[in-house]
Amino acid sequence: MITVLTISPGNTAIASVEPKITTESSVQESGALPFYSLAPVSDMTAAIDAGYQFIRPPHTDLDAVDRNPATPIPPSPRCGWIKHKVRRGDTLSGIFKRNGIPIREALSLVKHEHASVLRSLVPGRFMRFCKGQDNGLTALNYELGDYMTLSLQADGDDFAVNVEKPRIAARHRYASGRIKHSLFGSARRIGINEKIVMQLVSIFGWDIDFALDLRDGDRYTLIYEEHYIGDRKVGTGDVIAAEFVNYGIVYRAIRHVDENGNVDYYTPEGTSLRGTFLRTPVKFSRITSRFNRKRFHPTLKKWRAHRGIDYGAPRGTPVLVTSDGRIGFIGRKGGYGKTIEIRHGGTYSTLYGHLSRFKRGLRTGSTVKQGEVIGYVGSTGMATGSHLHYEFRVNGTHRDPLANNMPRSSKIPRQYRDEFLLSAQRLLDQLASFKQTNLAQK
Repeated sequence: MITVLTISPGNTAIASVEPKITTESSVQESGALPFYSLAPVSDMTAAIDAGYQFIRPPHTDLDAVDRNPATPIPPSPRCGWIKHKVRRGDTLSGIFKRNGIPIREALSLVKHEHASVLRSLVPGRFMRFCKGQDNGLTALNYELGDYMTLSLQADGDDFAVNVEKPRIAARHRYASGRIKHSLFGSARRIGINEKIVMQLVSIFGWDIDFALDLRDGDRYTLIYEEHYIGDRKVGTGDVIAAEFVNYGIVYRAIRHVDENGNVDYYTPEGTSLRGTFLRTPVKFSRITSRFNRKRFHPTLKKWRAHRGIDYGAPRGTPVLVTSDGRIGFIGRKGGYGKTIEIRHGGTYSTLYGHLSRFKRGLRTGSTVKQGEVIGYVGSTGMATGSHLHYEFRVNGTHRDPLANNMPRSSKIPRQYRDEFLLSAQRLLDQLASFKQTNLAQK
């Protein structure tokens, strides 16, 4: 989609054209992204990890997003494009001066309301420009972000300005893998990027403790989105449907998007996968000490109760709050070192100790949301190494976080239920069909 603006003093108008994201199987002018993918298996790209060897190599050449501006104005045969990556401290006049373009042209551009973005250039973005035989500017392209490009081209004494917002197509891709040593290692073998891995951890994090529960041989199958402009991959979207088999127990998740664009995941029966508390406050850590009524303290050198879980992780690892709540204490607390205590209503509370530092802006009374970073792993207080000490309390009594049965959140809203159940069954059928195809290829 192109919005054409002509820069001329006093009478220039500007129109707004919103970018569209469409599914390849159903491209509509409205640009609305459907809630559920019902594309047939034959229309999807598959990545399979069957027994740790490639059936199809990962698309590593597509995983790197092209940071060049999208589809610039075709250059004139008499004009060679000069490409420049904006550096910290760069200004348009400075760039023009280094390339022999009169500074007055930069001053003229940055004063114009429709090219005002050129007043403050963003480091890392790309700019391309052409100059004529007299070194005057004839064309300029500047990357705006979100794959949009500001393009200027000489038009007599003025410039024509084009703001390009390309159509983004969402293609659906299948993937299936088996754990061998780690989830990340398995994902790399089949070309799944870190964003999708972290989504899987977030989706199933209320049922599976990814620091403790994963076993070699666990399997997963999923459908997720990849975003394309034409044939060029520009990003990765959301997981649409997934199945994770852990300890022989099958967990399934189906994406739901409401009318406001909020994304959540439910079981195929419509029960939210979002538990009241996360299973672990530190992703991909290891448990170094469990809840124990009688443990030999490594620093005090005597037996005493250990009323929490210790998660070993490198210094600086983000610590996540396990449920919505309000900070009741933040600061130093004896042997706990730098500590945050959070109240979750009148019944539950959690404690996070030995932190190296707190997230900026937090104070007593601050509200926090489940999964929000509140601090970073450290070794303050009585700690022999870098780790997080995590406590879970019910009415002030310490409980084992790994043994406590966490209640579920609400079911899918009634107005979406019938459509969701129908779509969920179709997505499960797609996953089953893909797994059968995978087995047949072995």
